[in-house]
This record gives sequence, C-alpha cells and structure tokens, in this order.
Amino acid sequence: YILTQDLDIYSFEDEWLSSGQDPIEMVPVLADEKVIRKAINKFSGSSEEHEFEVDESSYQVSDDRNLVEIDPEDIMLINPNNPNNTPDETVKWVLYQALHQRSSDLHLEKYYNTVRFRARIDGQMKVIFAASEELLPRYVAMIKNYANLGQSRQEAQDGRFGMAIGSRRIDVRVAAVPLRSEFQKVIMRFLDKDG
Repeated sequence: YILTQDLDIYSFEDEWLSSGQDPIEMVPVLADEKVIRKAINKFSGSSEEHEFEVDESSYQVSDDRNLVEIDPEDIMLINPNNPNNTPDETVKWVLYQALHQRSSDLHLEKYYNTVRFRARIDGQMKVIFAASEELLPRYVAMIKNYANLGQSRQEAQDGRFGMAIGSRRIDVRVAAVPLRSEFQKVIMRFLDKDG
C-alpha cells in the first residue's frame, strides 16, 4: 500500500524501479496530508524496516484512476464567453451543462472556422458551446488527458474517465477519431453510475 493524496503514482513507481528495487504491486490508498505526515514521522529516523497494518475502514482504496471532480458552485461562477477562462474551466462547464440538460453524449468537433460542443438531448443534437477554432487542440488535449490517452492526432483512440459532480458519479467513455489533417473529433458517452 502507498499513502497518497493523488491517484497518479506512476512517477513514484518509475523512481522505485529505476533505483534498482524489485517490482512490487503498489495499491494507492487515499489519505490526507496530516495522515501521511503522521506515518512518515512515526517511522522516520530508524534504519529498521517497518511493516504496519492499514486500517481499511479509515482509508479508501482507489478504483477510479481518472476522476474529474466538478463542483457545481464553482461552475455557476464561470462565464463561458470570458476569454480569460482556462480550457479546463471551459471543458468542465460544458460537461456540467451537458449532464444538467440530461444529454446522453457530447461531441467536440470543428465546424467551419469554429469549434463546437454538441450534446444529444432527447435524440436531437444541440450546440451547447462554440468558440474559435484555435481552441480545438486545447480542448481535445484536455479531454484526452482526462481519459489518459496519448496526444497522437492520426490514430483512433478509446478511453474513459470518471466524473464526480457532488455525490453523483458518471462514467464517461471517450473516442477520439482523426479527421482531415491535424483535426480530430472527440465523442463522449455518459453512463450514470447512480442510475
């Protein structure tokens, strides 16, 4: 077990293996900074190897490696037409709006000289947000990062990520499809875990 605040432990695993250590299975256990510091202080300063039991009732074993958390209160403060928004804020705003309108899937695509997000709501495709085409690579990269996909533009890719909106959990399946040179279309399908 490895105590961590972040679900991404790949850099730690790389460092472990590159230092000549034997490969071991590492299971991330979510813990806050206070618990991690307490464990470090308890066992630091000693050359002995320590093994201690993890009380599994007080920790949560990570099952969602790619979890995007969206706070509805923060989303309400975002003006999507503000040019100072980060791509992350804009994508989260669009995802929230798509789910709020009960869409089954969301498409990110180039349309003439714009980029647009279209959601399938009650069987009809409706534009939720449109922006300048220069922002397309940023939005595509952001969604591919959420789904832990590579940034290649010339091959079809599939992935997934989880979303937490308050206590609601949604599984998002992502497909990135290459189009004309240097452009991609991203399709996201929403699967509500809570019903």
